[in-house]
Amino acid sequence: MANLLQISVLKFLTSNLLERHAGFQNMLVTREGRQFPGFYRDMSGMNVAYAVFCYPKALYPDVGAFLEAIPDMAKFIDISNDVLSFYKEEESHSLPF
Repeated sequence: MANLLQISVLKFLTSNLLERHAGFQNMLVTREGRQFPGFYRDMSGMNVAYAVFCYPKALYPDVGAFLEAIPDMAKFIDISNDVLSFYKEEESHSLPF
């Protein structure tokens, strides 16, 4: 589980570095790159880390009891974040697509 957490943190840090890069800031998503917003959201969201945090080792020592739920939980976290943050993006006119 520690590796999943480390990967999430590294992806998050990478996304933050990308945001500062001028090439990223001026990039327009084309039709061919329509998967990029989802890719970037996955990179910046730490969804897997939040899903793993739901299962403390003291209560769930057997990883097999919850491991296959992680992808569904990560997707739910992404969608919930989109819904809950939409109003902020709407207010600032910076929709992510």
